[in-house]
Amino acid sequence: SAMASTVVHATAVLLWAAPAAAAVYTALPNPYNLADNAPTCSASQYFDISSLQCLACGAGGGVQSLAPTESGLSCRCANGVVTDVDGGSAVCTLCGANQAPSSDGTSCMPCGGSTLGLIDGECGCPADRALFETNGHGALLPAKECGSCGDSAYVNTATGRCVLCPALHQMSSAVGCVCAPGYLEKLHADAVWAGGLGGGGVSCMQAAAYASVQQYDTLSANILTLSDMLGGGGTLQIASKAFEQLLIPAATECLVAVRASGTAAAEAAPRSQPLEIGNAACNAVANLCVAQLYAANAAACAVYSFLMAQSTLKAYPTPATLSWYKRLPWLEYDSAQVLSLTAEVPLQVALSGAASTLTYVVASYALNGSFLGMQPFVEQLQLCTGAAADTAAFLKVGSAMKVSCDLQLAPLLRRASPPVYYDLYLRTADDTLYPVPVKLLNLAENDDRSASNDRLVRRFFATDATTTRTGRATAPQAIRYIEEATLTVTLEPDLPSRILPPLLTIKYAQAPLVPSDVGDGSLAAAPGVKALSTTFRAQYTMDTDSASYGITICFILAIICWGAFWFILIYMQMRRNKGQVVDGPYLAGAVATLCRVFGDVFFCFLFGTAGWMLIIYKEQDDIYVMLPISEGPNMSSLAVVFREILIAVFVAKCVHIAELVYSQTKHDIFLIDWEQPRDSRDGDAESGGGARGSGSSSLQPAGNTAAGADPSHGVSTWRTVFVANEWAQLQSARSISLEVSLVFLLFFQQGLGLEDFSRLTPAGTGAPGVPHDLFLRFALSSFLLVALALVQWLARWAIWDRFVQDRIWQFVDLLAVTNISCLLLQEQNYGYYLHGRSVHEHADTDMLQVNRNLKREEDGLCAKRGLLKDSDTQSFEIFISREIRERYDKAIRGAGQLAAARAGRSAQRDPRRRGFASSPEDLLLRQRETNEFLTAFVSGTLERETLRVREKEYWERLINLPPEIAPNTRESIFLADPAGSFKRLLLAGRQFDMVIFHAAVYALFDMRFQNTFVAIFATYVADLLVRGVRHHLAVRNIARKTLLDPRFLL
Repeated sequence: SAMASTVVHATAVLLWAAPAAAAVYTALPNPYNLADNAPTCSASQYFDISSLQCLACGAGGGVQSLAPTESGLSCRCANGVVTDVDGGSAVCTLCGANQAPSSDGTSCMPCGGSTLGLIDGECGCPADRALFETNGHGALLPAKECGSCGDSAYVNTATGRCVLCPALHQMSSAVGCVCAPGYLEKLHADAVWAGGLGGGGVSCMQAAAYASVQQYDTLSANILTLSDMLGGGGTLQIASKAFEQLLIPAATECLVAVRASGTAAAEAAPRSQPLEIGNAACNAVANLCVAQLYAANAAACAVYSFLMAQSTLKAYPTPATLSWYKRLPWLEYDSAQVLSLTAEVPLQVALSGAASTLTYVVASYALNGSFLGMQPFVEQLQLCTGAAADTAAFLKVGSAMKVSCDLQLAPLLRRASPPVYYDLYLRTADDTLYPVPVKLLNLAENDDRSASNDRLVRRFFATDATTTRTGRATAPQAIRYIEEATLTVTLEPDLPSRILPPLLTIKYAQAPLVPSDVGDGSLAAAPGVKALSTTFRAQYTMDTDSASYGITICFILAIICWGAFWFILIYMQMRRNKGQVVDGPYLAGAVATLCRVFGDVFFCFLFGTAGWMLIIYKEQDDIYVMLPISEGPNMSSLAVVFREILIAVFVAKCVHIAELVYSQTKHDIFLIDWEQPRDSRDGDAESGGGARGSGSSSLQPAGNTAAGADPSHGVSTWRTVFVANEWAQLQSARSISLEVSLVFLLFFQQGLGLEDFSRLTPAGTGAPGVPHDLFLRFALSSFLLVALALVQWLARWAIWDRFVQDRIWQFVDLLAVTNISCLLLQEQNYGYYLHGRSVHEHADTDMLQVNRNLKREEDGLCAKRGLLKDSDTQSFEIFISREIRERYDKAIRGAGQLAAARAGRSAQRDPRRRGFASSPEDLLLRQRETNEFLTAFVSGTLERETLRVREKEYWERLINLPPEIAPNTRESIFLADPAGSFKRLLLAGRQFDMVIFHAAVYALFDMRFQNTFVAIFATYVADLLVRGVRHHLAVRNIARKTLLDPRFLL
């Protein structure tokens, strides 16, 4: 190795140090005519295949010069001389008397007694004889002799050699090659191919056999019918030159083959028709039937059925269960053969070792039936090149595969001419070949893609543009190719190490072709054909009846939970709102609640199902389970149901989120201002012992001016405006950031490659070409989204809210500092109360006094902020009586009408005018009256109304059970709620509803596009839409319900 590296280094140095001129490459002229596939050298030159140049033959070094051979790829001596090589130089010397050079110019041969002697440098022969110089093994004869060419050849007068007649069963005559006696001539000018069965411009058919198939020799028999064409559908009929050349000649040859005696002795005896010719003819008829896609009304398929009926050879002895007629290829399964496909294949499989790889082989045939050999089945149906990292990945047991792309027409046409027909086999344990059935989705019987009435066939092709040509010089009118091919391997559910017969499902696409606009004679797809798409899949599955049974039980339990949870929520709502009227809004809310519970319960059901599949599929060392097929023509019913439930969950969550946005932006809200005008008799009350306890003035409503207060001083409204703005800012606050979740989701799935764990391979990750699975992708993405949300929530709860900032509880503290309470009515008689009545005399003061008040609270020199005595609890769940609600609605309704009138006047203002508009004074008076009513209600001084404030009992804390309230009671109940249930009116309090909504949106778009970037973008857009609409509606609702000008809410 050291020597090699030294040599390489030295060579590099020499090359680098060489003169610059030596590194210049001079382009050479092209001496080859690609159209004629022949060199264009002069008469004294030959084409050198190594340098691709025309080189001079030279002088020959003797008495004769060198001249190019007929092929133009070499040189030989001219005119009766031979070539000798002496020291590397060619020397031409004359042959002796009565001798002529051999045809390869290497030997001198005497003229034999049957010749006419040496004539013009060559041994002459009579006109009806040809010159021979080799025997049947290719060895030179002692002398050149003249002889007959036989019945199937004629003498070429220019060369004096024998030339075979171009067609089978032709013989030479004075006028050229003609059909032998007993054979009929069929002309087919402008033939697509030149040699072999049906090739050239003529075919010879046995007269007796032709008489039997003459009924099929019609113009309609040559019509190739293409249905469901791309670019708008429709049907295209083509007078196929291939059918004209091949169908009837092949049918007559095959009929001769199948009518032979069925005795063993007769089969082994020599026959006038070689076995290869008869077999190729029968395969040609079968190929033409396949080209018609097994259409029962096609002439080619009718001829094949006729040949089966005429066969005297019957079935092969093995395999005994197959009615496979001798000499005829097996094209289609009958009903008995279809039933045999339920038996397992004699092959044991595993996830590791030699049994972990399947071996498929294909027998290949040309269009004219010629056998092309057998090859391993790997890339024959993968029309996409470079789409898979390993084109043989699907041969690994359990590893699925999917490659798809849009094809380019030019390379597809090159692959489609000529077409190759395949029979697929699986190599079993005892090295036998097990035939693999094929299901064509183009057949009407297979449209429903069910297995109950499948019509299964054997032979197929990948591409074809030859049968759509009307002549040799004409372009194909259409191209046919595999649009979708799926190879499915089903494992035995009770014995996973055994498999059932594989099934190959194929769907062909047929695209019409027209001349391209380039004008160079090339072709293009007809207008309307958007793309030539193709997909190849390989799938492993198994009967999942046992798993489906367990999933069905879970599904039934999910339905029960859905109904039970919905009933509980409706019951609790009616318990909160005694005397609830069942009207349109109530029914709409009930439907929304039904959707909410459905979305939550069935998302958990889908997540549990997919997560269970992910765990058991990826953790198996031995074959235990294969996932249901989740895409393609063989999609399992379980996958279909999974998709439908996922769509239903998405729709249900959309309805739920829409109702959530509506309810959070339509609830009643009022800011109760407890501040009283300053007492003119106590100018220094703020600096002394003016702080009051919670009981010192708790019965004094804020709206009633205390004795000695100066009404002319008034109360500032800016505290209310400030609180309203803070509440508006909280509308879009969240404790879980979707942006953070999506960024980390992208990092985990794409950056760390976790997305590859959702590929259909039992262990680890798969490479490109191994498809992603619906169940695995859903389980992985949903787990990551929920886990990231949970981590954020825990971090927020444990760290951020405790040690950094909790904006929601800061808002509650702000209420106490500003001396404002917040009444939130979510339902008719149910809502929340945030107690903000200050423990100090005044909150409408300067910053110095505010700081002193806070210092007094820190030192415990004043009462606690809570509504209850000696309690800091400021948040309450409230259940108000019907009378309180009616009085509140009456006050708000009147204010709302005035606010609507104000909005109408504001709309008439010049939109370019800046500033705020004035409000009707009646509106402000109605606002003050509502404030006085609510302060009296909370203070417990409202006549004929009772307010009971207490702690929650056990069940009320545990399951949030509403208290029992009499239908006609005049008592209202405030339940202390230190947990802050009022957050439910904010997005921050419904985060896990949003998380499930985000997961459903992501899963739906990921299922549709199987693209992480598209799913993340769609999820983010959906979240922006929800937040934007909610914030806009919430601000409008706050302005309307608090009776503030909306322009004060910034």
